[in-house]
Amino acid sequence: MKLLDNICQQVLSEEVSDDTGLLNGKLGKAIFLFEYAKSCNVPIAEEQAYELLQEVLDNLSEGQSEKNLGLTNGLFGIGCGIHYLYANGFLDIEDPDDFFSAFDFLAVKIANNYPPIALGYEGLAAVALYMLKRISHDKHNGSSIGLLKEHFIYLIDRLHELQLTTSSQGEQVLALLLEISKRGYYKTRVEAMIKHLMDKRTVVMPFPKIQGYAGVGLQILNKTVL
Repeated sequence: MKLLDNICQQVLSEEVSDDTGLLNGKLGKAIFLFEYAKSCNVPIAEEQAYELLQEVLDNLSEGQSEKNLGLTNGLFGIGCGIHYLYANGFLDIEDPDDFFSAFDFLAVKIANNYPPIALGYEGLAAVALYMLKRISHDKHNGSSIGLLKEHFIYLIDRLHELQLTTSSQGEQVLALLLEISKRGYYKTRVEAMIKHLMDKRTVVMPFPKIQGYAGVGLQILNKTVL
């Protein structure tokens, strides 16, 4: 508990940067503070978490850049982080299809590859992880979820094609594939892709080792089944 207290004090006292992302930005800090406030009953941590989250949401409403769509500090990392807060009861969203509509639209557009967006291996994995969170948690079968399910396999196919031509060990891709495997989607294809990655890895670790408080939000997100 003392370690968590020290981390919280560091997060609360640190100068806030403009980074709104999941790894080292405002959203990652907000996720940690929400979890800390819930576990340790610290109201000031929850208040600060809401303030950070509001800044992230305000930045989205102003138009988050589509130049960075990745998991660590890009748009779909933010989508995954916000969905985590919603799925775990920290954020009340009356109509998730409406709230996540911009993320869903862009994810489907990327899955269709029209217009072509050069995301690369890890970038496509971030989009697929966001889609996986949405289709796995939201139980209703509305038009948005149905569309995401329909296009999710397209992204897996594109990841498979890239896997055959890239030298990357694909930490984020491996984390994604393990999540998909747990849910039983596309079993034969996903197991083959996992084997391909495991065969060329020197160290099996879903994400690079992270020191200190940095990336606590991402670690929580990665370890929690939504």
